[in-house]
Amino acid sequence: RERSDLHHRIALRTQSMPALGVLDEVATAATTTNPAPTCAIGFSDFLAAARGTLPLHDAIAAVTIATRQYAKRQDSWFRRESWMSTITAAPDESPDHLAHRIAAALSAPSPAV
Repeated sequence: RERSDLHHRIALRTQSMPALGVLDEVATAATTTNPAPTCAIGFSDFLAAARGTLPLHDAIAAVTIATRQYAKRQDSWFRRESWMSTITAAPDESPDHLAHRIAAALSAPSPAV
């Protein structure tokens, strides 16, 4: 995706997370003995918001920034992988259409080496 579209999508997704129950989810995960969830992007920020020690809008901003930074690292990593092909997604492209294009690219014959 174009960077501006990706940033927009990250912001929308992060803003929707509280309404989808992320605060309850992190509060529950914090009580388990499994440390894996605590490593997730945004876990500590949303947990602080759930506990009332960080305003929710600050948690959302921090998670948005951390997610954008992670996406940038992924983009840099994938660019170095010359064996991979890039499929560009338009901002208005439906997930179904994109999935069909990806499936078609995966099933296409590989170029001769």
